[in-house]
Amino acid sequence: MHLKLAGALLATIFTVQATYAQDARTLTIAVPQEPPTFDICAMGSNAASRVIFGNIGEGLTQRDPASGDLKPLLATSWEQSSPTTWVFHLRQGVKFHDGTPFNAQAAVISIQRTFKKELACSVATQAFGAIGVTPKALDDYTLELTTSQEDPILPLRTSFLGMTASSTPTDHQTEEPIGTGPYKEAKWDHGSQIVLEAFPDYWGTKGEATTVTYVFRPEDLVRSQMVGNGEADIAVGLPVEFASAENAVKFQVPETTGLRIHMQSPPFNDIRVRQAVQYALDRDGLIGAVWNGAATPASEPITPDIVGYSPDIPVPAYDPDKAKQLIAAAKADGVPVDTPSLIYTRADIVDNADLLSQAIAEQLNDVGLNVGVQMMEAAPWIDLLRTHPTDKPGFLLEPHNNSLGDASWTANSKYDSSQARSQNRGPLADKADAMIKAANAAQGDERQKLYQDFFKFLNDEVVTDAFIAYTQAVYVIGPRVSYTPNAMSNDVLRVSEIHFK
Repeated sequence: MHLKLAGALLATIFTVQATYAQDARTLTIAVPQEPPTFDICAMGSNAASRVIFGNIGEGLTQRDPASGDLKPLLATSWEQSSPTTWVFHLRQGVKFHDGTPFNAQAAVISIQRTFKKELACSVATQAFGAIGVTPKALDDYTLELTTSQEDPILPLRTSFLGMTASSTPTDHQTEEPIGTGPYKEAKWDHGSQIVLEAFPDYWGTKGEATTVTYVFRPEDLVRSQMVGNGEADIAVGLPVEFASAENAVKFQVPETTGLRIHMQSPPFNDIRVRQAVQYALDRDGLIGAVWNGAATPASEPITPDIVGYSPDIPVPAYDPDKAKQLIAAAKADGVPVDTPSLIYTRADIVDNADLLSQAIAEQLNDVGLNVGVQMMEAAPWIDLLRTHPTDKPGFLLEPHNNSLGDASWTANSKYDSSQARSQNRGPLADKADAMIKAANAAQGDERQKLYQDFFKFLNDEVVTDAFIAYTQAVYVIGPRVSYTPNAMSNDVLRVSEIHFK
C-alpha cells in the first residue's frame, strides 16, 4: 500500500532551491519530523535526540554501540565509593558553547536542572525512572553523585546525562541548547530546518562538516529522492521497503513496536480482554504486510540484545478463537466489551503507521471488540501517553527504543508507577515497583534473572502491552559521504562520525 502512494507523492514534490547546495564542508540530513522539543534534557523523541545528542550535548560517559563498553567522555574516570555513591573525575579544558568552563560546579547545576520535576525532562524519566540523583562538587573537577537507591550501572546512565551551561533557563525547557559538543545551534527555522555549525573551541576530535542542516520532510519518498538528486547527503527514518533503494543501508535497532493498552478504562481494565488482544494479533501477517517481512515477532518490550531479555517468554500465538472465548467470558460477567475504543497513532511514529493501525483494528474487531483509529499530531499523542484519560479507552501505537542496552531503561520509564507514562496503577503496582527496585540494584547474573522475572510477571499477571515486532531501520546515504549506521543511530546520529569522500 505504501509504495502505491509513490505516484501521488511525485506530483507534490517541490524543487529544493540552492539553500541546500552542497559544498565540500556542508552536510544536509533529511529527517522525517521537526523536534517537538530541543532541550539537552529532552531525549523522549528521536527527532530531538538525533540532532542534539553527541552533537550539541554530551554525557559524562559514552557507550560503544558495537561492544557495549563504556568509555570516558566528559568524565575521564569514575569509581564507586559506597553502594549509593559514585565519584567522577571530570575532563579539564572543556568549554560550553557560551564560552563558560565545564567543571564540577557547572555539572552540579546541569544535573539539578535535569531532575527538576517541573521541567519534565525525559532524560530523568527514561534513564533514571524513580532513581533520584544528588550531585556535589568535591573540588573543581571531581563530581560526586549520590543515588536514592543502589545503582551499579550509574556510569552507564550518565552516558545520556547531557551537560548544559549554567546560563540555561531552569524554569522551562529551552529551544537554544548550550552544550559542550562539537556543534552548536546556529538557527531553527520552525517548520523548515535546524542548522548547526562547528564549535571552534571543541575539546575533542572535530567533525569534518562545518555546517549541518537538518531539513524536515515527512514524506518518505521525498527524503529518499533528495539524496538521489544531490539535495541531501543522508535520509533517515525510512520504512524497510526503501531498503532496495540505491545507496540504502538497513540495520538492526533495539526497538519494539507494540500497543500500549489503556488499563484504566473498560473494557481493558479486565485482564481477560487484554489477554484477548494478545491472541487476536496476527504478528506474522502484520510483519509481512507492513514491514515486507523485515521484522521479527515480539514477545516483550526489549530486544534480545538487551540485558534482561528473557528467551522463555513466548510470542503469543495467533488464536482468534481463544480471543473470542476470553471476550465472551468477560461479556458474560458484565464487562462492556463493545465499548467504542481507538488506536491513537501518529504518521511519524512507526513505518506505515496508518496501515498498521488499520490492520490491527480489523483484527481486534474480528474477535468482538469495537476499535477504530485516530491519527494524531505529536503533542496530543504525547499528552495521552502521560495522562491516561479515562474517557479515551483503547491503545497507543508505541515504539520503544532501548538505547541504554540495559532493561532498567525500559522498566524505569515504562513500568515504574512513579512515572507519568506508566500503566502500573492498579493493585499490582507495588509488586512491580519492588521488582524493578530489586533488579536495578543487582549485578551480573542476578540482574539478568530479576529482570527476566519482572518481564514474565508483566506478561503473565499484568498485560500492559501487546508487543508486535522487533524492527529494523533504513538510511539512504549519498555518494559524497561515508557513514556506517549502528544500533543507536536512530536516536544518536553523531555528525563527527560522518566523513566526506
